[in-house]
Amino acid sequence: LPLNRFIYVLLFTVFFINNSMLAQTGTERDSSYVESFDDQLTLRTYLSQKYTIFNVNGKGNQYFLQYRPNTNLNLGLGATYRGLTINLGYGLKFLNKDSDKGTTKYLDLQSHLYGKKWRIDGFGQFYKGYFLFPKGTAASSVNSYYLRPDIAVNELGVSAYYILNNRKYSYRAAFIQDEWQKKSSGSLLVGGVFVAGRVKGDSAFVPSSRASLYEQAAIRYLSYVQAGPGIGYSYTWVYKEHWYATGSGTISIDLGTVNERTDQVKYHTWRLAPDLLIRLVAGYNSADWGLSFSWVSNTNGIRGIHRTSSYSVNTGNYRFTLSRKFIPVGAVKKILHRYDRIIGAGN
Repeated sequence: LPLNRFIYVLLFTVFFINNSMLAQTGTERDSSYVESFDDQLTLRTYLSQKYTIFNVNGKGNQYFLQYRPNTNLNLGLGATYRGLTINLGYGLKFLNKDSDKGTTKYLDLQSHLYGKKWRIDGFGQFYKGYFLFPKGTAASSVNSYYLRPDIAVNELGVSAYYILNNRKYSYRAAFIQDEWQKKSSGSLLVGGVFVAGRVKGDSAFVPSSRASLYEQAAIRYLSYVQAGPGIGYSYTWVYKEHWYATGSGTISIDLGTVNERTDQVKYHTWRLAPDLLIRLVAGYNSADWGLSFSWVSNTNGIRGIHRTSSYSVNTGNYRFTLSRKFIPVGAVKKILHRYDRIIGAGN
């Protein structure tokens, strides 16, 4: 990796470990609503696909261009113990055959930390190589994709939200499966967002055949830094203790500085724009097994010099997970006991 990306990875890793350790400390649960398995080892296997989409919205948002990356479907393994989660995934060739969509080189760092009192999301996106969706948009044939191997999207961001009803509501039950939500419950969320990013291409983002529909038709470079307070709500509906469906949404109104460039002109402006983070999950959970399908989507709105046009960067992850909780025994128990002593947990 280049040095700057290595630094980003290092900082993101430190952020992940520190906050994961903090996630295991927290409030006393209402056991009639949430049962915790902090002292057990939760193992999982999963299929996952991450993405970072760049959208260009035309005059009055009547027209839009959606640049998608050609990312891999990954097969992974993971484990959770006392709030520390480690997942490792790999893209298998037989799962990834979309050669007509071009090649995307990417490093995608998404960390969703579900503590007992806080939910923290970290993003680090480094993508290069996109195609226009749907097939035929601005392409030479209706059966081909318009490819832009030169477009690069880099974004770093973090959001943190406090879970007000943390005694009776668990994010971890739905997304990590080391807790079990036995009764339906929800919670108001309060927090905020910070995000910084850059999008650039060798030529304008808008294909010449569509230039008349977009005020920002000549823009080939975009950078932004935005931050703002947010509010949201999350709710888990439980059927017969084991089956559940969770919906969660937060919105922030971010104040940011935005820079745009054409080949000849530079623009700079300050704008307010929304940031929307949605997550949906449904599945089965118990004291032993967990099964879930989840979707996390973060849409960061960006408004430049043209008031009736805009951009957005949409980062997300689809995941299917099968998990199993175990009481540690033998050598694994000894290793985890050393970890308990380090973090001051257990007896």
